[in-house]
Amino acid sequence: MSYNIQVQTSSILVIVLIMLFFFCSRKIGLFTERVFARILIGAFVCLLFDIISVIFICNDDVLPSGLVEASCKFYLASIICMAFAGLDYILTELLPEAKYHKVIRIVFIILPIQALAVLVTPISWYHKDRIVYSMGPATTVTYVFAFIYILTTIYMILTKRDKLNKRRFIATSSWMALWLVTATVQFLNSYLLIIGFSMMLGVLILFFLLENPASLHDKRVGCFNSHALLLFLDQVFERSEDYCVTSFFFEDTLTDEALGTSSNIMMNTATFLRRYKNITVYKNIENELVMLSRNKDIAQKVVTEYRDYYRANLARIAKERSRTKAKVSVVTLPDCTLVKNSDALFSLIHMTREASASTASLVILNVDDDHLRKYYRYHEVAAEIRSALDEDRLEVYYQPIFSTERNCYVSCEALARIRRADGSLISPGEFIPVAEDTGLIIRIGDRVLEKVCALLSKQKEVCDTLDYIEVNLSVAQFKQADLFDKFVEITSRYGVDPAKINLEITETASIEAKNTLLDTMKLFLEHGVSFSLDDFGKGQSNLMYVVEMPVSIIKLDMDMIKAYFVENKAKHVVATTVKMAHDLGLHVVAEGIESEHELESMRSENIDFIQGYYFSRPVPSDEFVSLISKAG
Repeated sequence: MSYNIQVQTSSILVIVLIMLFFFCSRKIGLFTERVFARILIGAFVCLLFDIISVIFICNDDVLPSGLVEASCKFYLASIICMAFAGLDYILTELLPEAKYHKVIRIVFIILPIQALAVLVTPISWYHKDRIVYSMGPATTVTYVFAFIYILTTIYMILTKRDKLNKRRFIATSSWMALWLVTATVQFLNSYLLIIGFSMMLGVLILFFLLENPASLHDKRVGCFNSHALLLFLDQVFERSEDYCVTSFFFEDTLTDEALGTSSNIMMNTATFLRRYKNITVYKNIENELVMLSRNKDIAQKVVTEYRDYYRANLARIAKERSRTKAKVSVVTLPDCTLVKNSDALFSLIHMTREASASTASLVILNVDDDHLRKYYRYHEVAAEIRSALDEDRLEVYYQPIFSTERNCYVSCEALARIRRADGSLISPGEFIPVAEDTGLIIRIGDRVLEKVCALLSKQKEVCDTLDYIEVNLSVAQFKQADLFDKFVEITSRYGVDPAKINLEITETASIEAKNTLLDTMKLFLEHGVSFSLDDFGKGQSNLMYVVEMPVSIIKLDMDMIKAYFVENKAKHVVATTVKMAHDLGLHVVAEGIESEHELESMRSENIDFIQGYYFSRPVPSDEFVSLISKAG
C-alpha cells in the first residue's frame, strides 16, 4: 500500500537534522534557546502524529476505530500546540521574562482545555486511493483555535514591530505568514496535507535566521562571540543574576608596525581558558575576551593560574618581537549586579583599566569601592551635563586677553560652565573629560558658539572694541562633517561677522585628526575665521604642526609659563619659542599670569598677549561687558 506521507516524511527528516545540529552544539543558556527547543520537539511530534494518522486511516479496515480516531485527534491537538508555539516564541521577545511567565501560565491552563475540546469532539475521516484526511467538528475546532493563535501572533508582530529588530521581524512574520496561508489552504482543501511542510519551513527560517548556535560562535578564537555575550548579559541583568565578570584586554604598544603580538597572546589565552568547565568565555569586540562565572572563587583561581601561565608561556612571545610591546589587562568585577546593564558593565571595566598607570606587560585589577565611586560620579556628571543642556543651564564665562603692545584688552576666551540645578557650578576639570568621553562636548561646543554669537549681536557696541572672541573646538567637533555648515548657520542667524570668531584648537586635535582638520580649516579661513593653537608645549609637541597648521596665534601652555619662573631651561625654551613664532609671523599668548612680576617678565620676552588672573578670572557675560566698558 502506498501512503501519502512523502512530504511529511521529508519534513520530519529535516526537523531531525536540525535537532541534531541544535542539541549537539554548545549553547549559552538563553531562554529563547529553551523555547526554540520546545518548538523543535513540538514540530517533530506533530509531524510524527501526522504520519501515524495517515497510516492508521489507510488501515482503518484492520485497526480499531478508536485507535484511528485517537491518532487523528492527537494530530489535531498537536497542531493547536504548534500554533500556540508561535505566540509563545514572540512573547519571549516582547515581554520581560517575569511578565512572560505570568502570561504563559495562564495560556498553559487554556491550552489543555482546547486540546481536550478536540479530544471529546466527534471526528470522521476520508480515504480513497492516496487521498486521506480527517474531517468533522473536531477538525473545525482545531482550525478555529489555530487561527486564533496565528492571528494573535501576527497582530503582536505588527503592533510591536518597534520592539523587534529587522532580522527577528522578518523571521517571525515569514513563519506566521506560512502558517496562515497553508492552514487556510488545507482548511479549504482537506486533501492537501501541507501544514507539516510549512511547519518545517518555519523551523528552518527560525533556525537559520535566529537560533543557529553557530552564529553565536567565534570560529577563529574558539569561543562564543560578542553577539552571544550581549544576548546573555541582557538576560543576566533582567534576572538580576550575580555573575563574576573578568575582562582580558590585549593591546599592542607599537614602535614600528603592527605585528599582531597581542592577537597571538589572545589566541593562546583563549586556549588556556578552554581548560575550565565552570566558566564561559566570549570574544568581545576589539582584542578582548570576557569570562563569566557564577562562582567568584573559581574566577579568582582562573586569574591566578593565568598569571602563572602568562609568565611561563606568553611573556616570551612579546620579547621575541622587538618592535612590539604587548600588554594584557585583566579586570574582574566580582558581582555584575553592581551595575544596571551591559553598557554600564563595560564602561566600568574600561574606566578601571584606564585608571591604572602600570606599564607592566600583565596588569591584574579588581573593581573595588573606589572604582565604583568614580564610575558613579562619572555618570552623575554626565547626567548633570545632559540636564544642563536640556534646561539651558550651560553658561559661558569670558576671560579677557590683554595686549602688551596696545596696553588694553583686545580679545577674550569663551569658557563653558555647567551650573547645577541648585545653582552651584561643576568644575571644568571634572565635566570636560566626561563631556569629551561621552560625545556631549559636541553639544557643549554648539551651545557655546550660540551664546558667544548672541553676546556679539546683543552687545555690539562693547564687543566692537574687541578684535575677536576665542571659542574652543574639541577633537570630536572637528570630526563632524557638518561643522562648517553649522558654524555658518549660527553666525548668519545672529548676524555676526565670522572674523569676530577665533577658533582655538589643541595640539591633541592637530595630531589626532590632522588631514580632516586641515581641510576644514581651509573652509573657515576662506570665511574670515582665524585660528589659535592652544596648550603649545604640552604633551606631544611637534614644531612641524606649527609650520603646517594655518594658525595665527599660539598659546603657551600654563605649565611652561610656570616653569619659566623656576627653571633656567624653561626661560630659554620660552624665549626661543617666542622668537620662532614671531619669525613665522605668529602672535604669542602667555596663559596663567597672576602677578605684576609675571606680567613684566612676559613683556620682557616680547610676548604679544597676556591672559590670567592678574587681569581677571573668567566671569559671566554681564560682568565681562562691565569690565570691558570700564576699561574703555
